Order: sequence, then structure tokens, then C-alpha cells
Amino acid sequence: MKPTLLLLLILGIGGCATDWSRGLYEGVRQQREALPDPTAAQPAPRNPDYEQYRREREALKDAPAR
Repeated sequence: MKPTLLLLLILGIGGCATDWSRGLYEGVRQQREALPDPTAAQPAPRNPDYEQYRREREALKDAPAR
């Protein structure tokens, strides 16, 4: 019983980490929104959500190098 439970636990935790880049990006984005830079003359523009960021990044990868 315990080996089966341990295996399910490991597989369940492993599945949570499959999209770690999204979690990292969203965490940084939320932290910047919660703690704006007090020395900035103007507030920083909002970062796009992860899906828009991913689309822009993919478009840059596909663009020919200069």
C-alpha cells in the first residue's frame, strides 16, 4: 500500500511542475504589480499575461536574424 501511495504522490507532485515557466512569470508579474517602484517618475507599464508573452516570444524565435 505504501509504495503505491508514494508512487502516486511523486507522480502528482511531478505533474505540478510541468509548467514552471508560467508560474515563475506570473509570480514576477504579480510581485511587480503589488510592489511598484516608489522612485519611478511614472508607473511601469503592466506586463502582458503569460499567453501573450509566449506568443510574442515565439514570434521572435521565428523571425529571421538580421
